Amino acid sequence: MQFNRALTGRPAGLEMFSSPQVYPLTSYKDIGLKSDIIHLHWVAKLIDYTSFFASVPDEFPIVWTLHDMNPFTGGCHYAGDCMRFEKECSHCPQLGTSGMHDLSWDFFHEKREALADKNIHIVSPSHWLETVAFSNLKTKDNVAALTFGNGNLEDIDIEVISTGFVRDPHKQSLIYSAADLFVMPSLEDNLPQIGIEAMACGTPVVAFASGGVPEYVHHGETGLLARTGNTAELTAQIDWLVAHQTERRLMGKNGRKFVIEHFDHHKQAAKYVRVYRELLSDKQKLTHQAA
Repeated sequence: MQFNRALTGRPAGLEMFSSPQVYPLTSYKDIGLKSDIIHLHWVAKLIDYTSFFASVPDEFPIVWTLHDMNPFTGGCHYAGDCMRFEKECSHCPQLGTSGMHDLSWDFFHEKREALADKNIHIVSPSHWLETVAFSNLKTKDNVAALTFGNGNLEDIDIEVISTGFVRDPHKQSLIYSAADLFVMPSLEDNLPQIGIEAMACGTPVVAFASGGVPEYVHHGETGLLARTGNTAELTAQIDWLVAHQTERRLMGKNGRKFVIEHFDHHKQAAKYVRVYRELLSDKQKLTHQAA
C-alpha cells in the first residue's frame, strides 16, 4: 500500500519505478541449481533484495551485468538529471509523494544494507553506465515510417506502416533489413540492443548521443548522432541520410562489420568465461589460505 501511495500522482512519461521488496525469489537456493558463481542480469520484480542477498554467503562470487541504473538507485531505472543516488536518494523527482525520507530513501538504504560486504563484480554493457522527429522532415514525399512493437505514432504527416508486435527473430531481421535507416530517439539508455540489432542487419542508425549509444553508433561511420533531446538536429541527420544513398549504404556495411567484430555472442560468452575463471581462481586461493 505504501508503494502504491507513493506512486500516486507520479509525473507522466517516466520509466518504471520498482521496489526491492517481496518478489518470488527470496533465496539463491530457490533456483535449484548448484553453482560456483551467481550471475545476475535484470532482477527488478524478481528478487527480494534483503532475503535473497542474506541467503548468499559473503564470500560467494556474484557477477552482475547492469542493464539500467536500478541496482544502485532508490527505485528509478533511469535517473535523468537527478544525481542524488551518488550519496543517498531522497526528495525523489519521480515520485508523486516525496521528501527527505521518502520511498526512494527507504529503498536506497534497503539495497545498500542488503549488498553490504557481498562479493559483487559489476559488468556494464556500456562505458556510460560505469519524441521522434518525422513530422519535420524536408524529404516527406519519398519517406515512410516502418514501425514494429506496441504503441502508435501520432500526429505524423507521413505514411506509417506498422507491423504490430513481432516476436519471431527472423521476421524482426526482415523488418530491420527493409528499412533504409533506423531511428532511435532514446533520451536515456544504457547500450540499447535494438540499435545493435539494426546495425547487424546492415541498417545505419540515427540516434541521440545519449548513454552508451555513441559507443556503437559512430558518427559518420555506422550512423549519425544528434545532441540528446535536440529533435531539430535529429531531423537534420535523418534528412541527410535519406538524401545520401552512397554514404547510407557504406554506414550500413560498416555497422554490420562493427557488430560482428564486437558483439558476436561467442566473443561475449568468452569474456564472461574469463571473468568466471578469474573469480573461481580467487575463490580457490582464499580457500587454501583459510585452510
